[in-house]
Amino acid sequence: MWENAPVDHTYFVTGLPLWSKQDTLDTFVAMFEGVASQDIEVVREEVTMLSDTAALYTAEMTYTQYDADSNVLVPTSPYAMTIVFVLRDGKWMNRHSHQSFP
Repeated sequence: MWENAPVDHTYFVTGLPLWSKQDTLDTFVAMFEGVASQDIEVVREEVTMLSDTAALYTAEMTYTQYDADSNVLVPTSPYAMTIVFVLRDGKWMNRHSHQSFP
C-alpha cells in the first residue's frame, strides 16, 4: 500500500496517512475552520537527554478552542506532545513529533 505513495511528507490524522504537504494543509484548514483562537496550557514538561546528540521532550497540556464570539468549540481537554530532537550541524532539529488528545 505505501510503497507507491508519493512521499514528500507523511502526517497521520486519526490513524490515516496524509502523503503530501498539500494534503496535510488541506486537512488542517478544514479541521480548524471557524476556530478563532485556542488556549494551550503546559501542565508538565520534561527534557530527557538520550545521548550527546539526541533529546526527548515530553509535555502534558490542556487545550481549548474558541470561535470568533468566544464560544467554546472544543472544551478544555488533555493534550500531550512528544518531540525527538537531534543535534545536526550545531543546531537542535525536530526529528519526530507526536501530538495526541488522550
